[in-house]
Amino acid sequence: MKYSKLLKIGLLAVLMSGLVFTSCGSKDDDDEPTPNPTPVNPGGNTDDPNVKPDDPNNKPDDPVNPDDPNNKPDPKPTYTLTLDANGGENAPEAVTFEDKTSIPADGNIARTGYKFLGWSEKQDATAADLKAGDEITAKTVTLYAVWQKLLTLTFDANGGTDAPALEYFDGKIVLSDQATATRKGYLFLGWSTSKDAKDAELKAGDEITGDDVTIYAVWDITVYMVKYHCVYKNENYVEERHFTIKDVENGKYSISTWCSNLPEGYALVGWKMKNSDVVYRCGETADILFSADLYPVIGKTTSTEEREYHYYEGN
Repeated sequence: MKYSKLLKIGLLAVLMSGLVFTSCGSKDDDDEPTPNPTPVNPGGNTDDPNVKPDDPNNKPDDPVNPDDPNNKPDPKPTYTLTLDANGGENAPEAVTFEDKTSIPADGNIARTGYKFLGWSEKQDATAADLKAGDEITAKTVTLYAVWQKLLTLTFDANGGTDAPALEYFDGKIVLSDQATATRKGYLFLGWSTSKDAKDAELKAGDEITGDDVTIYAVWDITVYMVKYHCVYKNENYVEERHFTIKDVENGKYSISTWCSNLPEGYALVGWKMKNSDVVYRCGETADILFSADLYPVIGKTTSTEEREYHYYEGN
């Protein structure tokens, strides 16, 4: 009975000593106590647990100075829109932009003989896929003008001069009221698509359509009339002669050498218009291309070296 009581006391003592040993903490395998973590440098990088408190690289970041050019944010990329007249002239200036821009107005872009249609990224495009006001986004690009070749209206003076200049049209054109030409000795009648036409089929205000076309001036030769007034002592005999420029050019029309009822001792020298000093000599080819009334110029026949000229308009 005494022995059993002592055994119980011994087991209890062993159990108590194990509890005390366990509560005193554990040791590493080398029986050294576990070191505490390295204190973090309060002014350094708190994200790295291995930072040493005396590490010179572990300094707080400097505050950003907004005025320092080295601290500016990276600029946005820029792009360029270039407009190529593509054979024409006066294309709008190039545009530099960041995010997007619009195609500028056409302005004075032009090309002789062509109609401007718009823009394309293809230099040989025949149809425009872009126009003024369309948006270009974030790219550098060259746009080329797209042109449509116009039809031509050509004026042929057909022997005359001063024909109007070449005109361009798109499908149809109205003949201008300024579309005249001139030809010495001829009356301008109008225009025709036939070079040999005698009558004008086209006149100012008429509409011309179709492909390229040439129209020719139509002329009517002018017939002039000269009246020779043989006037002396209440006698007035008038001789009429008609002529055209072809007569003058071929030398077929000469100034009359005849005048009746001249005073005795005087001979006919030539003819002149009233209030004019120009004398058209007898027998010479006429150099007038207008209708006129001519009166005799006479001179004394007593001297061949010096004649006294008289202009007779009556008695």
